[in-house]
Amino acid sequence: MRLITYFILCTILHSTILASTQSMNETKDYTLTINIIIAITIVTFSFIFWMYKLKKEILRRKLIEEQLKKNVIWLNTSLKKADIGAWNWDLRTNIITGNSVYAQILGLDNEEIKISAKDFQKDFIHPDDISMVLQELEDYFNKTIITCSAEFRIRTKDGKIKKIKSNGEIFQYDSFSNPAVLFGFIKEIKE
Repeated sequence: MRLITYFILCTILHSTILASTQSMNETKDYTLTINIIIAITIVTFSFIFWMYKLKKEILRRKLIEEQLKKNVIWLNTSLKKADIGAWNWDLRTNIITGNSVYAQILGLDNEEIKISAKDFQKDFIHPDDISMVLQELEDYFNKTIITCSAEFRIRTKDGKIKKIKSNGEIFQYDSFSNPAVLFGFIKEIKE
């Protein structure tokens, strides 16, 4: 559409220049005036059309954003009611983030937490279960297994031992097709 408008404007301006050079005589020629009015009208209507399209696009994006906010609230409420913690491990920065239930399972008071994977391994995974958890991750990254799922013990911040089940999967790859983000859930296994 923009290309057509540009072509029409160039054609009108070209004919305007030709008309102005040919009408150097004393007769009144309104061709130049008419061509300028036509060009201004086309530009104005093109601008109005694109503003209308832009307004529709902004409205569409606002509706999508509102729906996404509702979905996030719904998901977080569902996870809290089911006592399921959600976590996200950014393999590029080696940072694990988790929702409030994740923090609660670890014995932390935070609404949401950010912790390095190294600190999570050192501070929370039970020493007797570390090798099993690391083997599970290695098997998953080497594609020996198709799902990353493990039951293991953690030590909470206040020293309690809890048994949890954690499931995860690769959520995002980098530009070289290497895993970039792992996403998953944990749930306390109450006996």
